[in-house]
Amino acid sequence: IYPGDPAEEPAPTTVPQYIKDLPDYQETFSRSAATYYPDWSHPELERFTMQFYTDFAERYADDPRLALWEIGFGHWAEYHIYPTPVKYGKNMPSMEFQKKFLLRISEVCGDLPWLVSKGAADDSPIPGDEELMSLRFGLFEDSFMGDYFVNGGYKDRWESLSKGVRWHTGVIGGEIGPGHEERLNFLNPEGLFGHTFEELAAEYHFS
Repeated sequence: IYPGDPAEEPAPTTVPQYIKDLPDYQETFSRSAATYYPDWSHPELERFTMQFYTDFAERYADDPRLALWEIGFGHWAEYHIYPTPVKYGKNMPSMEFQKKFLLRISEVCGDLPWLVSKGAADDSPIPGDEELMSLRFGLFEDSFMGDYFVNGGYKDRWESLSKGVRWHTGVIGGEIGPGHEERLNFLNPEGLFGHTFEELAAEYHFS
C-alpha cells in the first residue's frame, strides 16, 4: 500500500486484478491517506498472499543476489496505515492471519534473513505471542538518525520486539531518514540531534 497525494488520483492497491474483479471483494478508501486498502476479509486475498510468499521463497531464498527480506503489511509494509484507523480483517489483516503468515515465512525462508518493521510492535500479534517472539526475524527501521528516532517514541516499540537480544539471531538495519538532511549528514563526526551514527549503531546493534 502506498499513500497517495490528495491533490492527485488516489493510489491503487497492488492486489492482483483477478481478485479485484471478484464480486464480493470490496476495497476501502481513505481520503486522509489518499489511497485504497485491500479487502482483508476476503479469503482469496489471504490464500494468494500465503501462496505468493511461498513461491517467492522457493524461487529466491537461495539466490545470492538477495541479502535479506523485509516483509509486512500496511503502508510500505511497515505495519501501520497512519492516519487511517486500523480495522483488522478489513483494511489490515486479522491477527490470526498475520500469525499464520509469519509462521509460514519462518518455514519457507531457509537461510535468507527476514525482517519486520518496528511498527509491528503496534499492529501485529508479535509482541504478546511467545511463539512468534521466538522466531529468528530481524528488525528494520525507516528513519534511523532522524529526530523522532533519536529523541522520540520509537524506543519502546523497538524494545518490545527486540528485548535487547534480537540482534543475537536476527539482522538489524533499515534506512537513514526520513529527510534529506539526515541522508546527507548522518556520518557527520559531530552527529545529528545529539548522537553520532557510531553511537546509535552500537546501541541498537545494527548489522
